[in-house]
Amino acid sequence: MSGVSIIIPTYRAEAYIARCVTSLLCQTMRDFEVIIASDDGQDYIGILATHNIQDPRIRCTYTGGVRTGLSRARNTALAAASRRIIVSLDADDVLAPDYIEHMTPLAERHGAAISQIDFIDHASGEPLKNCFKPYPQGFLKLEDLYLACTHTYASMVFDRSRIRHTWNEQIPLLEDAVFLAQCCDTLGGVWYSDAPLYRYFHRDGSLCNTPDAAKRFLEAGEIISQLLEGGGIELQNGHIRKVLAAYIAKNDAMEIAFEKAVKAGEASDYQDFLNRNIAMLREPLL
Repeated sequence: MSGVSIIIPTYRAEAYIARCVTSLLCQTMRDFEVIIASDDGQDYIGILATHNIQDPRIRCTYTGGVRTGLSRARNTALAAASRRIIVSLDADDVLAPDYIEHMTPLAERHGAAISQIDFIDHASGEPLKNCFKPYPQGFLKLEDLYLACTHTYASMVFDRSRIRHTWNEQIPLLEDAVFLAQCCDTLGGVWYSDAPLYRYFHRDGSLCNTPDAAKRFLEAGEIISQLLEGGGIELQNGHIRKVLAAYIAKNDAMEIAFEKAVKAGEASDYQDFLNRNIAMLREPLL
């Protein structure tokens, strides 16, 4: 088992799946397969064909349900993947042309790697302010990775022969933060590339950008806390467990502060809130 599998969870992704897949067909490294996990019953191969996108490297599989969640969709795609190196890509995001060529050797060498992002407004295509804490590229521990990759932890590449974890299907949001913790638990840390090769789109209506997003993130935090307390998240390293718990507590505090800021007219949306509270965002977890 060698090569690269790109796994893409999809739910109502008709409007942007062509943009996502087009970025893969422009990759400088050509030896890969694409597994699209449909979580809405849609035939995404057929949808891509309407955009004149047809490639034998692309396959579609199905979760067997509708809106079963990102974790279930990613796990479905992972189970269908045949290659050793796994690239995680959300359906409304894209990869820079040299992403796979740059990141694959890092995952092969270190077990897992994560890249910095370009943060982009979906509607306008204009760049947005990235609130990450700057770090030089290198092998980072979990507490630094959480601060280095503030907006998303989806830009992961990992060697499945070394990372045996899957995404926890009990967790509706923040599942990528838990998966990152499990990778660090296995490897001690994850290689961080400061090159912004993953293009992350801020999109109204996404899971992170709905009127009830703060409430749903708080509910997800409660689920994760309960799983941590009950041993429902596989973590061997006690320090990693503490860092994850601290991350959830901080995320809860940020969401509560955001709700207060909105009610007080001090923030228009969560990104506006982050821009105004970068010092709070970058506070150490422990």
